[in-house]
Amino acid sequence: MIVGIFMAARDSKKAVLLAFITVSFILSRNGVEGRRRLSKEEDLELYRQLKVINKPAVKSIQAAVLEMTGENYGAKAHLNAWGPKVSIGQFSFASIWALNGDNDQTNIIQAGWGDHSMGNWWLVFGDEHVGYWPKSIFTSLANGASKVAWGGEVSGPLMEASPPMGSGHFPQEGFNRSCFINRIQVADQSENFINPDDDNLSTFSDDPSCYNIMNGGNRGDEWGNFIYFGGPGLCKIS
Repeated sequence: MIVGIFMAARDSKKAVLLAFITVSFILSRNGVEGRRRLSKEEDLELYRQLKVINKPAVKSIQAAVLEMTGENYGAKAHLNAWGPKVSIGQFSFASIWALNGDNDQTNIIQAGWGDHSMGNWWLVFGDEHVGYWPKSIFTSLANGASKVAWGGEVSGPLMEASPPMGSGHFPQEGFNRSCFINRIQVADQSENFINPDDDNLSTFSDDPSCYNIMNGGNRGDEWGNFIYFGGPGLCKIS
């Protein structure tokens, strides 16, 4: 799965879920050149996915992420998709985040792409441009992001065993066991995707005994920059 967020201009087309998905966010200088009308089935599936992404606040949230601090205009990565088991009211994601602003003025989007001149952030799924968050809803992200992150997030009711993240295995278990995100890149002001600067990267986990993350660095091959992340969960948050 290749997913990204960035500011740029492209046609908006059908999004297809694969075992591996490429998603990107980007901020672009041009308007949307065209759009094919979605079928009823595609519309319903997109509505379902957006409803999950834009879910209301839940009682507990835990994350394990790789963060990059510094001016950027989008991010993308290749997400390794698993099917962690969750119960009613629980969620488990592999995601990309972009954010800007301080304290109560922080703007955050989870998977998207931005229009650099217009200030819109677009969601790109593979090579398909799904839709965008308009500039009008932002107070700071319209000018780009100050931080992006890649990793996993879980949520669920308080006092209930938390769900697995990723494959349900810790990152130390490696390939074929742990969930990974590779081909991690960020967009510069010219809308080019480049490798992140190692000096600006850091990892974070809310509770390493439940979920963790490991930065694998850059392998120098088609994997590029990558991380392993996840864990079995089963932690109760009070």
